[in-house]
This record gives sequence, structure tokens and C-alpha cells, in this order.
Amino acid sequence: MGSLEAGHDLKNGSTRVLNPLDPEEFRRQGQLIIDFLADYYKNIEKYPVRSQVEPGYLSSRLPDSAPLDPEPIETVMQDVENHIIPGITHWQSPNYFAYFPATASIAGFNGRNAARDEVLNRVGRESIVKLVIYGSDQTHSAVQKAARIAGINPENFRAIPTTKDNAFGLIPDSLESAILSDLAVGLIPLFLCAIIGTTSSTAVDPVGPLSNVARRYGVWDHVDAAQAGSAFICPMFRHFIDGIEGADSFSLNAHKWFFTNLDCCCLWVKDPNALIKALSTNPEFLRNKATESYQVVDYKDCQIGLSRRFRASYEALASAPELRSGEPPKFLGLPSASVGLAELWMGESKDYNDLHSLTPVANLLDRVPVFYNMTHLVLHSELFGDSFGVMIDLLENSPKLESLNFEEVRIYMN
Repeated sequence: MGSLEAGHDLKNGSTRVLNPLDPEEFRRQGQLIIDFLADYYKNIEKYPVRSQVEPGYLSSRLPDSAPLDPEPIETVMQDVENHIIPGITHWQSPNYFAYFPATASIAGFNGRNAARDEVLNRVGRESIVKLVIYGSDQTHSAVQKAARIAGINPENFRAIPTTKDNAFGLIPDSLESAILSDLAVGLIPLFLCAIIGTTSSTAVDPVGPLSNVARRYGVWDHVDAAQAGSAFICPMFRHFIDGIEGADSFSLNAHKWFFTNLDCCCLWVKDPNALIKALSTNPEFLRNKATESYQVVDYKDCQIGLSRRFRASYEALASAPELRSGEPPKFLGLPSASVGLAELWMGESKDYNDLHSLTPVANLLDRVPVFYNMTHLVLHSELFGDSFGVMIDLLENSPKLESLNFEEVRIYMN
């Protein structure tokens, strides 16, 4: 595609030369934006953490019409600084302790589609009203949402109760009991979503025993390790996925602990053909020899869209240079250091009567509650208004961490 050679001035009828793809101008503007982003991250802790505007504030700031003539990039970036930044909640700020709702991928949804079609091809499409999906009461609401999108009756989602006595994990006997109850009334068990690191309590379901139950009744076994799956790069945590070989699919979010951004979700499927059968289309204009001869993986057959933006692939590729150039210790060190800090914090906080753990220590396979996950603590006293300061003081004064530079920890963890 070439540059637009000429444009028409609608105001006075004159023609002017335009070259929106001029390489030098592209280079100049790109440098301005890089500088803007670098300055933002350098100064992020100086911004108010929460948005300082009211909903709908931007409408009154918009001009009545778009400009007829192009504006310089400097003007555009100034508007971003003046009008957009104040409306942002700076969730990467070191002072941010809340929950950020984001769904990075529809990987799990694709797995449900594959499971659904595999069963319906066997029992008939009209039986979709009988399909049942299983998970614990700690399962992310996105699983239920995906089930509705896949056409599953919302009443056929089984949120099986869990208790603190079992670290909020899904008990295999409870799963089997639910399956047998559904079979008794003519329903069809379809899909199990076992979780490694739930949003509400960082609970870890027993992967192997649940897989055994699922296999016994022909249920598709999906392991959702979106939250904590990256930790299994560390050998000391892999016992949490004992029995994973029995799963039909497995997903993790590489943007948690793997130094990538949102959209990089890894999905493994034991039988890729199940995914392809559920999602492939082959009109003439999409056919090609490489796909038909199985020389390539055609991702249009593994997802809803016919193509994908490059961002997710780039994020995955961005990790490769770090792994190849001597950076693996960083991948191994961050999860283990994070869990170590979490365990230390839980131990140190026992001396404070106003702090109560909502989650068994065994579940702390999550990002460090000290820095990230304040949902794991209940602070009852006004004495703990500056909760971050209290936690840092506790940890800095711990004899177990005398050699740790907490300024470096703050930087490293962010």
C-alpha cells in the first residue's frame, strides 16, 4: 500500500500534499510516544491511584466535530495527558491493592465448544439442553458466562460447594455425587473445570483425583491454571498438578509472572482435532495447500475469528529472547520469591489480632498478597489505614529478611 499522494481541503477547495507513511515522520512520532510511555512508567507512583473524574466526564471535553486539518502529534499527546490520564485507574501503580477485572483470552471457551460438539455429534444436537458443566463454588464467573455463550442451559451449571477445611478445593467425591445425580434424571455430564488458583481464594483443586472421576464418566476435563499456572516453571510447585496427564485441556496466563502483557494465554489440548472439528470452516477463499497437507497450524480452525491480531503472538515471542539470553533464573526466581514472601507475611501477621487470614496458607500459590492481593486479608482496625506501610514494616523488621533490599523488591515486583 502506498502513501496517499494528495488530499482535498474541504474548507477552501485547495489540494495539499499528504504523506501519512513518511518513514522519518513515523520515526519521529514513534520516539515521542516511546518517551511518553517511559515517562508514564517512571512517574506512575506519583499519580492518584484511582480515577479522579466522574463517569461521562469525557463527553463534555470532546469538540463538536472532528478537525478538517490534521493536528500535530504533540497536540494529540498533550490531550492524552490532560484528558485521558486523569480518567485512568493506574492499576500498575505500586500503591494499587485492588482487583483488576480482565479477561485475557477465550481459550477456555474454545475448549468448551470442542467438548460440546464432541458429545452432541454422538447423542444428537437436540440434546444440548441436557448438557451439564461442573466446577466448584470458587470457579470464576467467566466459566458460567462461557457456558451460556456455548448454548448450555444456565441451570445446568453445577457450582459444587467447598469448605475451608479442604482449602476451598473441589472434593472428588462431591463431583462424583453431582454427576450421579444428573445421570439419574437423564442429564448428560459434559465438562469439568478444575481450577489452579481461584480468584476468590487462590484455591487449588486436586487435579489427578478429579481427572479420574471425569474419565470414569466421559467428562471433558479442563484444567484452568490461568492464575497460578506460570508457577509450575518451578519444580517445587509441580506437585500441584500431579495427574495433569489425564486432562483433556490446560490453560495458563503467561502475563502472570512471565513478564508479558495481557492477551498471552497458553492453551494446550490433548486432541487438537476436537478443537478443529468444532471451529473449522473451509470456504474456497480460505483453502490453501499448506493447511490441507497439515504443514501448518491454521489458527482459524482453533478459534472463533478467522485471524488474530499479532499482539498475543508477539507477547509470546517476546519471552523467547529472555529465555535464550540467560534470563531463565528470572522466570524461576519470581514465583518462588513471591510465594516465599507470601508465606513470610502470613507468619509475621499472626502477631496482629486485627489481621485475619481468609485463605489457608497452603493456598498461597498466588502472587504475593503483600504487594498484589489485598482480597486475602480483612483489616478491621483504623490503626491499619496505611496497610501497605504496616506490611512493609513487618517484613523489613523480620530477622529472616535482613539481607533483602525492600526498595529493590518494590521495583522488582512492579
